[in-house]
Amino acid sequence: MVIVGIIMAVILSIFSYVIIGPLGGVIILSILFGIVFDIYHRTKEIHSDVKRIKQHLGIANDEEIELLQIEEEIIDELDNIDSEELERVNEEIEKELNDLLDEEEHFSKDSSKRKDN
Repeated sequence: MVIVGIIMAVILSIFSYVIIGPLGGVIILSILFGIVFDIYHRTKEIHSDVKRIKQHLGIANDEEIELLQIEEEIIDELDNIDSEELERVNEEIEKELNDLLDEEEHFSKDSSKRKDN
């Protein structure tokens, strides 16, 4: 089945190149990117649905249940957040990232000084 798909893709690429020209390859690549992204999104949804089904049937382990509850809380919080709150949260995240970068730079400077000695 995979071989048939590869052969069809090659034939489609050659056909589009002959008909449309060099733009045909770009169009095919953009279509393939869209298809791959759609498949990823659907797979992510299916994975989430399987987790919920496991939880409902009681066959999920404690770690899966805890992760699902955290995920649901995050989604609920994001749905109920207003633009001012979102701006504040973004500023806090940026501040934390900058602090981490400063610590990383300080740590790398200290380790390079130790190596020089």
